Amino acid sequence: MNERDGRNAAKSEGLKVKGSIGVLFDALREDVIDREEALSMLSRFRDSPQDFWIEPCIIKLAMEKISLD
Repeated sequence: MNERDGRNAAKSEGLKVKGSIGVLFDALREDVIDREEALSMLSRFRDSPQDFWIEPCIIKLAMEKISLD
């Protein structure tokens, strides 16, 4: 399924939609993962775009925010 189609279907059912980085930040905030694990996951997203595509500038911003917090 196309990700956009899935998001649209979820929204049409009244569900909240959150992306992978949003889920990662929730896990970090709730101490499910630590900063090092979050940065490692973001590095994998960045280094393996064939497996999991997130816009590189978004990954960079997320990494900067985690590093500053």
